[in-house]
Amino acid sequence: MSETKRKGSGTEELPGGTLAIWSGVPESENACQGVGVLLSSRLVDLMTEYKFVNSRLLWVRFKMGLTKLFLLAVCAPVASSSRAELEEFWENVREVLDLVKGNERTVVCGDLNGWVGVTRPGYESVLGKFGDKRVNDAGKLILALCKEKGLLMTNTMFNHRKIHMYTRERKNERSMIDLFLVDDRLRKQVMDTRVFRGADLGTDHYLVITRFRGLFAGWRYRTAVTEPQSVCRIRSWKLQEADTRDKYHTRVAEKLDTIDGRKECVERTWQNLRDGMVSAAEEVCGTTKRGSSKRRDARWNDDIKRSCKKRRKKHG
Repeated sequence: MSETKRKGSGTEELPGGTLAIWSGVPESENACQGVGVLLSSRLVDLMTEYKFVNSRLLWVRFKMGLTKLFLLAVCAPVASSSRAELEEFWENVREVLDLVKGNERTVVCGDLNGWVGVTRPGYESVLGKFGDKRVNDAGKLILALCKEKGLLMTNTMFNHRKIHMYTRERKNERSMIDLFLVDDRLRKQVMDTRVFRGADLGTDHYLVITRFRGLFAGWRYRTAVTEPQSVCRIRSWKLQEADTRDKYHTRVAEKLDTIDGRKECVERTWQNLRDGMVSAAEEVCGTTKRGSSKRRDARWNDDIKRSCKKRRKKHG
């Protein structure tokens, strides 16, 4: 969120577990500028750190699955500001982005107040071929930052109707100045960036949404540690013994006599048959804990034991 016009800085928990983080002007100044971030309850759990830089910059760090993300929210000066003011602001942005670690992915978003144009020689790695062709001084400073920091302008990557491309409209003047700059290493994860006009934001700016895929790859919800359930297996190798096999056949026949398939559906009859065979095997053969270090196989007989013992003695 840009131009929040809220004094001071802080956080506030909103209904539904949403967390608002904002950074504005000092309490002694008139309310102007201001930048903020709204985080869903899911993202709040993934947030690791945040910092109020000034009334125009606020960053948040996330750890989501195997991805570490550095999000910088921006409220840039208007394009009509002096060249010195614009250069000073984007130099502050550079200083913040210098904090990004090598294993973090960068996302810069907000009201960047610059016309960046579309792809042209020298900016093939930064710009796509869709968008507004106009370029101004503020836009050139944004593009210089993108080339330096390896950022991609996602607003220009997708072909949308003009009403879904321009982010601000005032007195029949349209512009694309609310931008998403994304780490080039996330290029394949970016699914779409477009304007949604249905949201009533009480401003002449429209809601801009960028969608990603795969940011949560390898992520697992943390759950309470529980005691592992005891898992046993049937000593089925005992069925190779004639006496055990005969007992098993007898016990299965007794259990099957109690099943009347005419009164049950096919699925229920199959469940009864399966349960009867398994319970008969447990009673006759017995069970053992899974993962037992002892070999319980019919091949592990006395002859094999003696052969192994001789070999161990031979090789010391």
